Amino acid sequence: MFNKIIAAREFFNQGEAQLANADYIGAIESYTSAIELNPAQPKVFNNRGNAKKNIGDIAGAIEDYTRQIEISPQYTAPYINRALWQTELGNFQLAIEDCNVVLDLETDNMKLAMTYQVLARAKYKVGDYLGAIDAYTKIIELAPSEEDTEEAYECRAEVYRALGDHEQAIQDYNAIIKMSAKNGRAYACRGETKYEMGNLREAAADITRAISLDLVGAEGASYVTLAKIKEELGDVKGAIKILDSAVKFYNRMEIYHNRGYLKSNYLKDFSEAVVDFTKSLEIEPNAASYDGRGAARFMLGDYAGAVEDFTHCIEMDESTDAESYRRRGRARQALGDFRGAQQDFQTAEELERN
Repeated sequence: MFNKIIAAREFFNQGEAQLANADYIGAIESYTSAIELNPAQPKVFNNRGNAKKNIGDIAGAIEDYTRQIEISPQYTAPYINRALWQTELGNFQLAIEDCNVVLDLETDNMKLAMTYQVLARAKYKVGDYLGAIDAYTKIIELAPSEEDTEEAYECRAEVYRALGDHEQAIQDYNAIIKMSAKNGRAYACRGETKYEMGNLREAAADITRAISLDLVGAEGASYVTLAKIKEELGDVKGAIKILDSAVKFYNRMEIYHNRGYLKSNYLKDFSEAVVDFTKSLEIEPNAASYDGRGAARFMLGDYAGAVEDFTHCIEMDESTDAESYRRRGRARQALGDFRGAQQDFQTAEELERN
């Protein structure tokens, strides 16, 4: 019996070395040998679960974490690990339950912070925004230094935005900027928050600052927001200029779509609008760009192309409003398809009545 325990420890140590060297299959085999000799050995199921997780065997990992909990109910690591992967699988309530167990058992600040991180995400996903805010606040309180709080402040700000509490969100972005004056993402997010509040000029200043730092986040989303602000302020040419800059760096559907919209609706440059909408659709087919290109094609006299685009728009968007059918009806009418046009006009009327 004693020899078995020694051999099990040797297999466990071998598994630890293999896990550290990313030899996950070898680690699983070593941990399994250790389990066969001494299944009560501390941490062995948890660590085999970690190895299984790294080869994509999430179900097997969760099974091992569960087995470890059965053997060592006071050992918190498998609860944290299981909660993390339950969250990935969308089992948020199960993750919350595991996190609560850890919070009752654990005293180590680092492990508590890790648990609150998982708990915050799970709470957010189930719509418990106040619970998520409390968890992010705990992470901030537990952080060993200011530098370790930036992510929690940013996440908490996003939850405040989801609640519509823009002022609190801005306070969190302010805290990040105070710690790191060159954090472009914080400027971008603060600018977007101010935009949501209708504070256009301050929003434009923040987003311009974010762009100047070349840390705009989400691959050019800040350019799109800044262009929208310029449009709302009446500076359409300025908005297009912003998007002209954006396409030099980013290949995003939204950038081309918005530029096409501005060219079509304000400049009446329908040919160039078609080019932009087409590029948007090449990147990612979407109902809005089909609708925009259809409208531009109609104005250019390409009625068949307009019908085709409006049809794609209607087929892709289940929430299509009456105007989409009415526009297709006008294009069909221009082609001489009076029966098809009448059907579209009738559908539009039915949608408006409902």
